[in-house]
Amino acid sequence: MSTTAAGLQRQLDALSCSCEQRQLTVNLTKTKVVVFEARRTACVDFVFNGKVVERQDTYRYLEFEFHATQSMTHGAGVLVSAGRNAVHAMRRRCAHLHIRDPALQCKLFDSLVKPILSYSNEVWAVDPKAGASTEKLHRQFLKQLLRVRNSTTNEMVLAEFGRYPLQTHFWQQVLRFHSRAVKMPNSRLVKLALVDGVQLQNNQVMDSQEKCWRSNVSAFLATQPRHPCLFQNLDVADGCASSERDNSVSFIHQ
Repeated sequence: MSTTAAGLQRQLDALSCSCEQRQLTVNLTKTKVVVFEARRTACVDFVFNGKVVERQDTYRYLEFEFHATQSMTHGAGVLVSAGRNAVHAMRRRCAHLHIRDPALQCKLFDSLVKPILSYSNEVWAVDPKAGASTEKLHRQFLKQLLRVRNSTTNEMVLAEFGRYPLQTHFWQQVLRFHSRAVKMPNSRLVKLALVDGVQLQNNQVMDSQEKCWRSNVSAFLATQPRHPCLFQNLDVADGCASSERDNSVSFIHQ
């Protein structure tokens, strides 16, 4: 990864030299370049061993798809599509096995569909728009079980099943991840990324429409009450203070 085209080319050249020394081969058909920017612009070609590396707008890493010019909502939308296919397959299987109990179908949803919708949510769920797309599929599934109209009040549907919105589960995962990152050694890459997020937040480098991950977490903690369902057994850092990227980095729990 690099913030400049020249820097990325130097990294590719260094990788080429290292592979040549160790007699390793890089499969260029699986090697792609993604340039993250607000809108697609012309860019120089990146070369590896005299061959141009293909540039793409999307790239899937660990089953999560990133887009060059779109936010995390794009990757969440891909997960929703996969989750919708899983819902259809589950309903067909339930019909084949004559499973009509709504409670049992909800458990199957949590076991078969919810993990798909929750994949890597620690990263993208801080965006409310991304979480809303997954919750829409959840509500549609519940309304189909009740055989009610799509215009039925969402709160009534959730109350009928005694369920919480998926965003509650997502934020539990986000806060657990945040708590683990705070306790990591200062040499860990995740901890360094969190420190950078704190610095961006404190320096107000980013405007209100483009917040970093840490800023979104802080905004959520500032606006949400300490509900026991959401914060149970969580050690959440509500505020952070950082200095240098060394052992002097300290985190203040409020």
